[in-house]
Amino acid sequence: MVLGLVYWTTAALIDQQTVTAINTEMAGLRDIYRRGGVNALIAAIDNRVSGYQGYHHLYLLAPQEGGAPLVGNLRQWPGVPPDRNGWMRFTVEGEGDRQGQLWPAQARLVHLSDGLRLLVGRDMTERTGFAQIMEQSLAFALATSLVLGVIGGIVMSRNLLRRIDAVNRTAQTILEGDLSGRVPVSGAGDEFDRLAINLNSMLDRMQKLISAMREVSDNIAHDLRSPLNRMRSRLEITLVGKPDLAEYQRSLEGALEDTDAILHTFNALLSIARIEGRHATESFEAVDLAEVVACTVELYEPVAEERGQTLVYTPPYADHPPTVLGDRHLLSQAAANLVDNAIKYTPEGGHISVFVNVALGTVRLVVADDGPGIPEHFRGAVLNRFVRLEQSRHTAGTGLGLSLVSAVAELHAARLELKDNDPGLRVELHFPERAAPPAQAEAAQ
Repeated sequence: MVLGLVYWTTAALIDQQTVTAINTEMAGLRDIYRRGGVNALIAAIDNRVSGYQGYHHLYLLAPQEGGAPLVGNLRQWPGVPPDRNGWMRFTVEGEGDRQGQLWPAQARLVHLSDGLRLLVGRDMTERTGFAQIMEQSLAFALATSLVLGVIGGIVMSRNLLRRIDAVNRTAQTILEGDLSGRVPVSGAGDEFDRLAINLNSMLDRMQKLISAMREVSDNIAHDLRSPLNRMRSRLEITLVGKPDLAEYQRSLEGALEDTDAILHTFNALLSIARIEGRHATESFEAVDLAEVVACTVELYEPVAEERGQTLVYTPPYADHPPTVLGDRHLLSQAAANLVDNAIKYTPEGGHISVFVNVALGTVRLVVADDGPGIPEHFRGAVLNRFVRLEQSRHTAGTGLGLSLVSAVAELHAARLELKDNDPGLRVELHFPERAAPPAQAEAAQ
């Protein structure tokens, strides 16, 4: 297209220059004819023919009714009829060093008053040569573009098909049950790489969820088997023997305890499922986290006292309440799980500290104890369901406490961190701070 545009504009410019030159020359000769007559015109044409203009310019003066030319560098009048403006295109046989050659010409015919006709033209060989060069260039450019386009199309299509085949192979691997398959990433950073990264992230998430489901199923079977076996044994012994009313009562109380443990496990699972299934936050409200944590600590203080532990809550040093946007009930449940875990795993006489503070636009809830802590390599795993450090599972608990805290943190866009307390465990929840409503801020003041 570029070469075609260059050819068209350049050819038009050459044609325009040729027409301008012929018209200018014709005007000059007609002016000589008006001032000096035929003899002056013949002398002027003869002078031009014998000069440098005779090589590329054409001149011919002849009677209108035919006959021998009076002067000029053409042997005879061209056999091509002119158009209505007097223009004509024809070929001329060369003379001298151009003997035997035919070269194109363009000329204009004007009829004079003395029964003469004047022809002024120009040699168009250069223009024709330029047209031939441009046509050859256009043909070469089109052929080259076609070849390169075909080669580029083949290369691009093969590369495209190769990358699509990689996605298909990965999908086929996953359909066959191997969830470890991943789409290769070329590193080019193009749309296919972004698609591969997103697919791999989705597959990682799927593999993690499926592994978690299998682990949850195994742990549910393990955790529920013991209370169900105990319940069955109590009921069987009660039925086989000859118990009195007191033994009946003890058996039923034990069955109720086992039933409560099973219900507690299922309720915890349902709570986590509900939290993880929530995406909309329209029901969130501004919550004073310090107030929620203070109520939780007050609720668990008697439990800590029974175990001989010290449970201390330190309120925040802030002019306004540490307000977060969230669900008050879920935040209270997460705080209760953290405090309950700390009490459960801290030995008798231990110390548990709970505090809330505000720094750099973040509200931080910290629960620290001096218990056995959690090894660093195990801190990521304990956030999964039914994961417990005590593999024998003799300590009371379901292994769902930190899982629920993690789900609540994710729902509230909070960051959950497990750290060393030297000794013990330090759990931190970092919430984005939200400005308190005016009414709440005035109440706090």
